[in-house]
Amino acid sequence: MTTQRSKKGVFLASIFTLALILILSAFLATPTSSTSFIPESGAGLWDGVEYKVLPGGRSPSIIGLPGGEMLAVSSDGKLFRILRTGVVQTIGQVSGVSIVTPASYFELGGKKYIVYASDNGTNSKLVVQDISDGTYKESSLENSSWSGVTVYVNGGKAVIFTSSIGERKGKVYRFEFDGTTLSQKSSQLIDGSAKVPLLLSPDKKELYVLTQNGKFYVIDESNLNVIKGPIELSGEFITPMAMDSQKNVYAINSTGVMYVIERSQITDSSYVPKSAKVLPSANVAGILVDSYGIIYAFGAGSVVAVRQTGGSISVYGGPFVVGGIINSTPLAVLGRDYKTYLVIPSTVGADGVLTVVSFDPENKTFSKVWEKTLRGGAFTITSALTSSQTAEETAMYYFATSISTGYVYAWKMNGKPVGDWPMYGQNRERSNYLSFVAEEETRITIMAKEPLNGKFFKLPALKFKGKIFDTVSATYSPETDYLTNPGKDDPVPKSYPARYQLSLYFEPYGSRQLFVPGSKFVNDVLGGTPSLPETDTTLSFAQWDVDSIYKYPGKKDDGRDASNPANITFAYYDKRYDVIANVKYLWRILHQLPGSSSEQEDKIVSLTYENVEKGKDFVEIVKPKSGYKPFDWTVYMWDPDDPKGYVVYDKDYLKANGMITEALELKLKKSGPAYIRIKYTTSSGSIRLIMPKYAYGRTYIYILVDAAKGANTIWFTLTTDTAKGIKFEKIVSEQIANIGTMQVLERTVDSGKIKYVFGGPLFELTEDTRIATITALAFFERPIYFGTDVNKSDFIRFEEGFIQIKGVTASPSETEDLAPYREIIPNSKVFLLGDFDNNGWVNLDDWNRLVEKYGTTVSGVDVIYNIGPRDKNFSVDPYDPGALLDTANKIDQWDVAVFAQMYGMKTTPEDILKDYPFKK
Repeated sequence: MTTQRSKKGVFLASIFTLALILILSAFLATPTSSTSFIPESGAGLWDGVEYKVLPGGRSPSIIGLPGGEMLAVSSDGKLFRILRTGVVQTIGQVSGVSIVTPASYFELGGKKYIVYASDNGTNSKLVVQDISDGTYKESSLENSSWSGVTVYVNGGKAVIFTSSIGERKGKVYRFEFDGTTLSQKSSQLIDGSAKVPLLLSPDKKELYVLTQNGKFYVIDESNLNVIKGPIELSGEFITPMAMDSQKNVYAINSTGVMYVIERSQITDSSYVPKSAKVLPSANVAGILVDSYGIIYAFGAGSVVAVRQTGGSISVYGGPFVVGGIINSTPLAVLGRDYKTYLVIPSTVGADGVLTVVSFDPENKTFSKVWEKTLRGGAFTITSALTSSQTAEETAMYYFATSISTGYVYAWKMNGKPVGDWPMYGQNRERSNYLSFVAEEETRITIMAKEPLNGKFFKLPALKFKGKIFDTVSATYSPETDYLTNPGKDDPVPKSYPARYQLSLYFEPYGSRQLFVPGSKFVNDVLGGTPSLPETDTTLSFAQWDVDSIYKYPGKKDDGRDASNPANITFAYYDKRYDVIANVKYLWRILHQLPGSSSEQEDKIVSLTYENVEKGKDFVEIVKPKSGYKPFDWTVYMWDPDDPKGYVVYDKDYLKANGMITEALELKLKKSGPAYIRIKYTTSSGSIRLIMPKYAYGRTYIYILVDAAKGANTIWFTLTTDTAKGIKFEKIVSEQIANIGTMQVLERTVDSGKIKYVFGGPLFELTEDTRIATITALAFFERPIYFGTDVNKSDFIRFEEGFIQIKGVTASPSETEDLAPYREIIPNSKVFLLGDFDNNGWVNLDDWNRLVEKYGTTVSGVDVIYNIGPRDKNFSVDPYDPGALLDTANKIDQWDVAVFAQMYGMKTTPEDILKDYPFKK
């Protein structure tokens, strides 16, 4: 008796000491970076208290239930209930057991049970225990059992699988429990012993078994007959496997080599699972799969993130060093910030350390966000974390674990324990199959954006048809019409996670984005005009947005279908995907003509994302009404980022940003539906410069002046930036219309300017007339090609140009609004390569001139002989001079080659100018 009292006293003293240490250890929690995962205060589940002591409990296995209640069974078979209030109740004890793996849980006939396999060497047993009164049923197993149990309920019975270890052969068992009797129904010998939990397929028809020596079996659940196997894997396997929603099984051996066994490929006789080394080593902490399909493995004091694509394994992030020995399976949690958090138990010396790390899938990095040392006890295999909802809030969850000395810890958290395989045994019941148990449906929202600027439509924009696919029963729901960018009352696809998929395909769809009845634009700009277009935007699918922060279905590391149609699996959180659309926009143009008349024009502009990526076809030209001269423009362009829903571009903005061309055309980007107002006056005429598309040396240029009926005063000034290599030399000829007293009042020519003023005391045109055709000689000091994106106005421009109509009075500030068309037009035929004497004909005289210069280096006026080699734009038929590639001005074989192609080409000023009839 004395000895017994002494032992008891020592034991109580130890408990007191540990309790004191644990109370003090509450101050040792270290938030290593800011996070919303652990609430800032009162995180302990029991009114801020973080732990409870199980009297006499050792290495307990914890099962978390909804509402905050927990079950705990210690390694020696003691069963405890921890109420939400924190009260610990002892339910009973099963004698003669030694539990080394986490227990499982199921409900049958209105009662709650735990089930576990005891490892007692040659006297092991399977135990099913009623938690209401502690009564139990047991059945013997031949040898040691390390694989735990796999369980599901089928009608009025629970079906339970486990295995035992033999010297050379292992055995798989199938039991049934009907609430009264526990009976073995069948067994199967396998080549090797299973030390990891057996997995059950989602349809509960197949059992997946992996032996310690690397033999993988697919077994018929109903009779344990081998369907396929063994499939040979290399190495020793003692780490719990995991499965994803596509029924791919993940296993890792003790040297850190991970395998993926694709169920869809198993029937192929030549199938060999792919593998990759992801860690230096692995032990008994199970594999996890999170909400994003990222796989996590643990070993060598580290965690690593892994991706599987097309049956191939690759490291996605890490390894990240946690610190201690990781012998307990961690927990994967989806935080409220949509990050994955891993709660990792490790043992450092004699103490347990809980570490929370987050994983950023975009940057592929781990970060430590919280850590707590639990003094006086180590984590064991049975310490595998569990999680469920609290009683206070359905949105609040807790996680729990235990240490070897019988202490149970639990904290509230801001996240959900969700994913394909987020914890030991997949779910809180530890049933070891994809149970698809979900508390609520989740949604898939699809947002469409326009292709040019990537702006999202504010209103429903693109139509898609969707069906919900049940991956277990292989059945579809009826097809439903949905819209992207849905409003609060629009239907959105929703279903339960993992088991169900959205099967969708997009169709073209027309909507109103700018001309929306009752919108600010319609009310403020159109005055509530009732005659609105039925649609102003028509969208069709282009592609999923690969750069979006939201994972799109076709991303390579997602393994989903990237096309239209597509299949998207519902996740444990609301998913959002972005798509880029091809567009057709309506531009409604109001031409406000002189007087009170107006004409309305509807213009459809199209843009594809493919062309945006190629950098072409994203600008549209709006031509003015012929016979009139536009002098004022206002553009109302859809812009969902503006509070009004549109932006306004006035004349000053359009001109300052190069959106009005020399021909007074609007040049607008196809960034949305638009409403355009253009005001016109009577056109007074046009002043046009016809210049070479390419020139080097001396060349002709032509100026055409056309005036409308009633004109009585005309002037223009053409300027060039001589610093950029173009100079005017002289006027070669003038063809001036002989009209009454009209005369040239000013003619100024210098290297940088040509100015003409026409007028007379009784001068007034009685009809539309070409006033003048002026031929001038210019010199290009360096080769300039205007066939690319070179801005002509950077080199040469009309500084001013005015044609006054009788009866229309203009002040100097108004001359720009009433100015005629002024346009600079490059023309290939103005400068013929090889026409060295500028007579419009490449002939023998030009050849003789070239021969004289052959072998020399030219300069000054002789640079005209440097004509080759040319770039890829050079063409004889149709003629395009292209750009000169030579910079040395050496006359050589390249110049001869170009001359040979040009020989015989001929043109005249009449040939050039016939394409430019009278214009106003």
